[in-house]
Amino acid sequence: MRSWYTLEQPRRWMYPAFGHSLNREYAKIGGLKGLQVLCSSCPACTTPEPTGCVGNFIGEEPDEFDEIVDSLGLRAELGRHFPATTPLWYGLWIEPVIPPAGISVLRHLFGALEPKNQPRAEGYSSFLRTLEVAEQNQMTLHVQRTPGGTLGGPGPHCPRCKALQDIGEEIVCTVCGHICSTKLSKWRFPRRQRRRDDLFTQLGERRFAEITRLSLISQGALDTELDFLVAAILERERTRPVWEAEQERADKAATERQKRQDRYKRAVLYKGIPRKGDQFRASAFRRLLERYVVLGVEVTSVSHCAEEFVNYRVAYRGEDPFEMLDKWLAEGLCEWFRASVSVPDALLYPQPGTGFAAEE
Repeated sequence: MRSWYTLEQPRRWMYPAFGHSLNREYAKIGGLKGLQVLCSSCPACTTPEPTGCVGNFIGEEPDEFDEIVDSLGLRAELGRHFPATTPLWYGLWIEPVIPPAGISVLRHLFGALEPKNQPRAEGYSSFLRTLEVAEQNQMTLHVQRTPGGTLGGPGPHCPRCKALQDIGEEIVCTVCGHICSTKLSKWRFPRRQRRRDDLFTQLGERRFAEITRLSLISQGALDTELDFLVAAILERERTRPVWEAEQERADKAATERQKRQDRYKRAVLYKGIPRKGDQFRASAFRRLLERYVVLGVEVTSVSHCAEEFVNYRVAYRGEDPFEMLDKWLAEGLCEWFRASVSVPDALLYPQPGTGFAAEE
């Protein structure tokens, strides 16, 4: 799905964007009807729809999961069939194949879970049906956990249990005890990448407009606005290659500028000032702020970084960084300080023969 809105139409409308023609993809077995016949006779299919042998559910560790395990007396059973983690939830998904005896334990466990929201309840119910089918038919059950993150990609995480972790080299995962360097990666389909299953390209404008109209109607669009919405979405898809290319160039330029700024910070701004990464002790941080003032570098935020989250502080534009530093020191906050900045183009792209070595 994709979304669309304008200032004149502030509501966010969703419309289908990606998909496959099942008749085309499965032409060798008779298209959609052939797929339905094939899946309906398969014992691994857990739904009335085709491909019911795969599924997913969204949600982090259920509330009080360890307590539920203990109340059911399943901690020892989990320990026999799954890797040990704290919390226990993460250990269920480390191994790609759940052992047969482990399927029985999970069936008992998921049957006792009571999710508080509907989407999670539907996901658990679907997985419970899968466990029951796998147990009854003595089937192999494959699982995989995806780490949390944003649209840009997963956050730094342990490659073994997929729990989110602080960035670092040779750290010990606090969940599974694995010694690792945290992993940063991208989702399979990065944003703005042209996908081969793009519906506008596959279906053509007329058919795409039809399914877009149906989608808008299902969301409550009024008859008086349907033509406008469909036309606007069609124009957006027609011009997508152009504005996506422009956006890609802008993103690339922004990325290159950020890299150049990072090099400038290391070569010029941080030069001669003791630091740990981009964090500084109070006296060194004051020297850094003074250097920013002299060079005309804008400070966009300052923060106090501490092991205890309760001692974390941050201040943004509009707050005087020197005053915030003095205030935090007066409160007894004296661990590590850092600042985010915006370096002027005149410093990053100086005239030939002046400035710093950008390609150090």
